[in-house]
Amino acid sequence: MHTVWKLMVAVLCASLLSGAYAQVYKTRDKYGNIIYSDKPSSGSKEIYVPPAPEPAPAPSKAGSSSKAKEEKLLEPPDPPVRYTIRITAPKPDSVMRQNAGNVAVAVQIKPRLQGKDKVQFLLDGGAAGQPSKGLRTELKNIDRGTHSIGARIVGSKGQTKATAKPVTVHLQRFFKAPGG
Repeated sequence: MHTVWKLMVAVLCASLLSGAYAQVYKTRDKYGNIIYSDKPSSGSKEIYVPPAPEPAPAPSKAGSSSKAKEEKLLEPPDPPVRYTIRITAPKPDSVMRQNAGNVAVAVQIKPRLQGKDKVQFLLDGGAAGQPSKGLRTELKNIDRGTHSIGARIVGSKGQTKATAKPVTVHLQRFFKAPGG
C-alpha cells in the first residue's frame, strides 16, 4: 500500500514539474496490487492526472475506503449527460375548465435523471415549487387566463442542464355567484 502511495505521489510530482500533461497508465499485477507507470503495458488503462491536484488525504488504516478514494482521484471525469426533456401533459394550447385552478403537468426525459439532477417545473417563466426527481406535478390554484408551463433539468449547483419547450394553456375557472 505504501509503495503504491509513494509511486502515485512521484508520478504526480513529475507531471507537475514537467508542466505538461504526462501519460500515466494503471494496471494490476498477478497479486491484485495496483501499478502506475508512464509506459503502457498489457492490460493497462490510461488515467487522467489533474494538472494541479489538491493534496490527497493521508491513507487511513482501514485501507479499502482510502484505496477507493485514491483510484477515484485519478479516474477521468464522467462526460456530461446530454438530456432531452419535453412536456407530455398538458397538450399545447389546451383550454382547461378547472374551478380549483389545478393543472397536472408531466414530462418525459431521456436519458433518466443521473446523480443529483432534478426537474424544476415552471409557471409563466418562474419556478413552481422545489426541484424534485418526480416527472409529474400538479400546479395548484392558478389564476384564470393564459399561462406558459415549462420544465427544466437542474444540476446539484442549480445549473440548467436542459430546458423543455414551454406549452401554453388557457385556464377557465367558473365560480357560482352567491344566491345563484
